[in-house]
Amino acid sequence: VRGGLLHRVPGGHQMRIAAIAFTDCGMALGARLREAEPGMTLDRCEKGGLAAWTERAFGGNDALVFIGAAGIAVRAIDILYYFVIPLYSFCTAS
Repeated sequence: VRGGLLHRVPGGHQMRIAAIAFTDCGMALGARLREAEPGMTLDRCEKGGLAAWTERAFGGNDALVFIGAAGIAVRAIDILYYFVIPLYSFCTAS
């Protein structure tokens, strides 16, 4: 992973990025992403905690990263805010 994926937002401040993962593999991928974006926070989703994490993270960050099934991210945001954002999915071969 190369550094500098998401550095600045309009106005010039450093992006605040929050990531959440659901599995051990997701946490490992999140750790690799954090190498590229050292200021990114990474949490593991506890059972029943996704809605609370999404609500908290949505208000205090410039970007959210859900490391898991795309449908989980869409439902987590849509349930709280009643809209669906554009969704981009990336696949890489192991």
